[in-house]
Formats: sequence, structure tokens, C-alpha cells
Amino acid sequence: MAGKKKKKDEEELLAPDAFLENAQKGEAWFEKHFKAILGAAVLVLAGIWGVQLMGARTEAAAARITTQLNEAVDAYQEATGLQKVLTSTSPESLKRDYQKVYDQLAELRQAHPEAGAARMAALYQADLARRLEKYDEAVSLYDVYLSKAGPNDSLRFFALEGAGYALEGANKLDEALARFKTLESEGFYKDYALKHEARVLEAKGDDAGAAAAYKSIVDMEPASALKSFAEGRLKALQ
Repeated sequence: MAGKKKKKDEEELLAPDAFLENAQKGEAWFEKHFKAILGAAVLVLAGIWGVQLMGARTEAAAARITTQLNEAVDAYQEATGLQKVLTSTSPESLKRDYQKVYDQLAELRQAHPEAGAARMAALYQADLARRLEKYDEAVSLYDVYLSKAGPNDSLRFFALEGAGYALEGANKLDEALARFKTLESEGFYKDYALKHEARVLEAKGDDAGAAAAYKSIVDMEPASALKSFAEGRLKALQ
């Protein structure tokens, strides 16, 4: 009996441990598939790095576009500065400066058509087109900006007003009048909308219509900053 027990104990001692056996199998499997595992890990890390790099590149690209827009806006302000415009003795020199900045903004929009900066550039380019007497192009550029301008956009009024000025410059008075009428719904700027309407109506020879628009400004409560101007025009039309 003692011999059988000793043999049994020896067999149990020599029997492979289940955990150890699984670990050995796992180690063998890992060694066999090491390259595949390493490759997969590299791909995962490369994917993470790629996403991070893409994000960094996107941010860098956005920063470059913003810098380009800022440079163009600085050039615009320099070219259209009130003192420069009033003191210039050469209209042609002014137009050359306008054209230079116009081209700079056009290049930005062409290079980055989907960027938000391109839409903002269109607004500045539209004003320069109007100053260069490219009236139809100016209206189109203002409309580029307006196409995505929400009701609370602080620059919406200036785009609508600019389009009206451009149409007026092209002597398309009925279209200009329609544009200026849309400004009435802009709330805070209603008196300016009426002023523009009155001006165009005067140009069309409709003194009665112009007088009615000026009187609407005079009667506004609270009083408009344009009240004195409107009262003066009313007297001139009587």
C-alpha cells in the first residue's frame, strides 16, 4: 500500500498545473504570433498619432488662414482709411491700392473656399469691388456673405446696405430700393433704412414718397439720431 501511495504522490507532483499549463500555452501562442501582435499595435498607435497629427495640421492650417485674413484686413484698412481717401490727390492711385487688396482677398478665397475666413473676406472684397465700380460683382460678393448670415449677425446690416449702395451705383434704383427696404426689418437700423429709401426715391423723382419716408424718421419714438437730417430734407422738399 505504501508503494502505491508513493507512486500516486509522485504522479500528482509530476502532473502539470492547469494555470501553469495555460500560461505555457499562452506564451507559446504569443511567441508564434508576436509579429502579428506587434504589427497590430503599431497600426493602432499609428492611427492615434495620425488623428493627432491631422488635428494639429487642421489647427495649423486654420491659424495660417486667419493670419492671411488679418493681413488682408490690415491692408484693406490702410487702403480705405478716411484720412487717406480725403487727402489723396490721385483717384487712380487709390484705385490701384484698392485693386491690390481686392486681389489679395480674392486669392485667399480661391485658396480656401470652404473656410469661414473666405466668407468674411468676401465682405471686404465686396466693398472694394463697389469702390472700384464693379457694381454687379460687389452685389454678388455681398450675397456670398449674406447667404450664411443669421438674423443676429452683427455685420448683416452692412452687407445689406453695401448691396443697396452697389445697386444704386449701377443706377438700378428699383433694385436698390428693394434692398434698402429689407433693412427695415433689422430693427435698430430702421431709421437708416428709411433714409436710404428716401434718398433713392428722391433720385427717382418721387418727392412725395421721399417726404413720407423722412417724416417716418421724424416721428420715430424714441427720437432717431437722424431726426434733424430728416427735418432738413423735409423742408427742402416742400
